[in-house]
Amino acid sequence: AKLIELHTSQLNKFEQYAQKSQWDEFHSNHYDWWAYPIDESSGHGDMYKLQRKDIEELKQNQLFMKNLNRILELGSMAWGWDLKNRKRFNNCHKYQKWQDWPIRLYKMTKCAVVFGLSEIYHSLKGFGQLLISEGHQFTFY
Repeated sequence: AKLIELHTSQLNKFEQYAQKSQWDEFHSNHYDWWAYPIDESSGHGDMYKLQRKDIEELKQNQLFMKNLNRILELGSMAWGWDLKNRKRFNNCHKYQKWQDWPIRLYKMTKCAVVFGLSEIYHSLKGFGQLLISEGHQFTFY
């Protein structure tokens, strides 16, 4: 229940940022743990780590899944990536670009895998491959 609260609150913030073209807000805030939940430990230990039963319950929650799709879409938009069409947007805002957060892209991609969002996974994977082909480094510390 706490994860759903945090997730919904973050989605509402994302919607506000996008509506106001405040793309820099996506890049300067920390929210990956609850915005893109995965089945791995993090710097917070196991606090946000999903267990198999949690994942199955969340997958059955239609509102959560709808919100998850949207939050992944908005996160991608902040990088100038059109998730649905698997390409960059034209005429992006100056802050609507890749910000060298490979760990965030990893968590978004892993989240898509965990929740069975195949189309989103393939789009994000394609974005990562494009970035690598352009010379971006994907090193995690």
